[in-house]
Amino acid sequence: MKVNGVAETFLRHGDCYLLMKRSAFKQHYPNVWAGVGGCIELEELAHPRQAALREIWEETGVCAEHIANLRLRYLHISQQDGTLIYHYVYFGQTLQTTIRQTEEGALF
Repeated sequence: MKVNGVAETFLRHGDCYLLMKRSAFKQHYPNVWAGVGGCIELEELAHPRQAALREIWEETGVCAEHIANLRLRYLHISQQDGTLIYHYVYFGQTLQTTIRQTEEGALF
């Protein structure tokens, strides 16, 4: 059986959460509102928190030094087409309000 991982993070600044509306061209869940995240690389499978930090940087420009209290809150395990999928959901805080937009989706 194949194993895949996904790391998703919900960053809070004050009373607001950073969300992404995924692009229409995305293969999985196009036009869906989600946290910031993506697939865990093969070498990151044993370190999903590092994958979450990498995805945050790639999709928002927020670096690890500007993130506080990043904690795993949920782990969802599912099976799809013979692949076991580990979906790690993190929550954290940031003081950074400047974010960069990418082709992954629109950040709000």
